[in-house]
Amino acid sequence: MPDLILDASSKPPVIRRVVNGKRIVEKIPRTAQDPRRPGARLRRWVRMLDSYGNDVFAVLTTAAAEAVPEGKYANTQRRKFRKHGWFPFGQCPIALLSTGQLRKSALLTQWKDGERPCDPNKCDGEHPCKHAVAEQVARQDVNRVNDAAQADAWKSGEMKMAEANHAAMQEQTKAITEALTNKLGSSDNTDLIQALPEMIAAAIAAAQKGGKR
Repeated sequence: MPDLILDASSKPPVIRRVVNGKRIVEKIPRTAQDPRRPGARLRRWVRMLDSYGNDVFAVLTTAAAEAVPEGKYANTQRRKFRKHGWFPFGQCPIALLSTGQLRKSALLTQWKDGERPCDPNKCDGEHPCKHAVAEQVARQDVNRVNDAAQADAWKSGEMKMAEANHAAMQEQTKAITEALTNKLGSSDNTDLIQALPEMIAAAIAAAQKGGKR
């Protein structure tokens, strides 16, 4: 069998796009050429929406010796995609449900019975359908909540105490600001000057008391 990777294009494919105002440059696996079938392009990757709501390029081959994307590794990858609810971002998830390529339990969005799939000729990876976009947003929202909970669980006791002290200081600052606003509304600012030390001392004492809990 010929070494198919030697027949790949000389330059690796690069995708440039703008997401949320940020310029992203992404290199993707090469598309090999099979010398036994001139002109045939072997696509070694698929564009998928993963379980976290990320639009990713997932490879279907491991090396040049398995450049054909219908091999054992590719089939294993596709089984994993289905198990974890990954689906091609350029396809409608409602249509994939009807063909069994996607399990209903894998979707976070709930659609009414009889929801019609989108026209496959009007959606692709660059222009996903409304069902795919809704599922992406739902997955990203869940992942964001899970990440925040996990990050909070990893915080040390000192970090949590520091955050509590910071929150207490913010509350005290808000109270002082409101008090100053009320004082500035009066015609005599002498009272303001006299009241400042007391308010600052009270804020410091309250913050120190909160930090000892």
